[in-house]
Amino acid sequence: MSKVPRDADWLDPLVWKVTSVAVVGSFLSQLDATVVNVSLSSLAVQLHSSLAAIQWVSSGYLLALALMLPLNSWLVERIGAKSLYLWCFSAFTLSSALWAWPGLRTH
Repeated sequence: MSKVPRDADWLDPLVWKVTSVAVVGSFLSQLDATVVNVSLSSLAVQLHSSLAAIQWVSSGYLLALALMLPLNSWLVERIGAKSLYLWCFSAFTLSSALWAWPGLRTH
């Protein structure tokens, strides 16, 4: 059985899948950070706090993200990158939906 020569410009479909997953994950992370930054003034009003004090939410978000990097490395070694990504993606989606649920019921 002979293999069909591939064009040098052709990318393997697996490359497109991996790229798509990485782009979607990066987009969701940036979207989440944007939501946190946009909501700071609303959080300050609802929590009866100054904007300067509530900006610690953004700092805490970045600190939590930085602290998770070593843990992610350890988990990738234990359960694999694909499994970890799927678990984290599912947990993020579920927790986002659960946090949004009370707000959806009041409007």
